[in-house]
Amino acid sequence: TTTTTISPTTGSSNTLDLDTQSALLRAADEARGLAMDSIAAAKSGHLGLPLGAAEIGAVLFGSELQFNPHDPQWINRDRFVL
Repeated sequence: TTTTTISPTTGSSNTLDLDTQSALLRAADEARGLAMDSIAAAKSGHLGLPLGAAEIGAVLFGSELQFNPHDPQWINRDRFVL
């Protein structure tokens, strides 16, 4: 089964299969765990954004953003600014 989502910025559709969706959810869960561990180790910080926005980051970096980790200077790469 596949799910189709519409990109709010480009209006194009993006179809994600269940394996990709599952991998993105796993990545979001891993990011949450790492955030909790790092905040606990630092004894400082707030969990609101890392816990609430983990899926956004997973989808952005897992299926929406265009980048090549082997060529970080690629001229057509998308940039993420936080």
